[in-house]
Amino acid sequence: MPNLTIAIPKKLHSKMRKHREVKWSEVIRRAISDHLRIVEESGSVNIEELREFILGAGESIDEISVERAIEQYRKMGELEWKRTSMTRA
Repeated sequence: MPNLTIAIPKKLHSKMRKHREVKWSEVIRRAISDHLRIVEESGSVNIEELREFILGAGESIDEISVERAIEQYRKMGELEWKRTSMTRA
């Protein structure tokens, strides 16, 4: 298994040392795995979720243009990225 070196603040390290029973490498492995799952899933859209998003915006699906649908799709992707991103500036 490959190794990964991370840098953490001293204050966080002090808190971690108080809980020696915790396998911190496992905590980090799970956090990375969960974040990757979120990132990978954010590239796909469930058609029902898209439909609900469009209807929630007060649009009629029958009257919406392709351009407007694409715009709504991009907006939804940006909002989802903001919601799930752990690395916000």
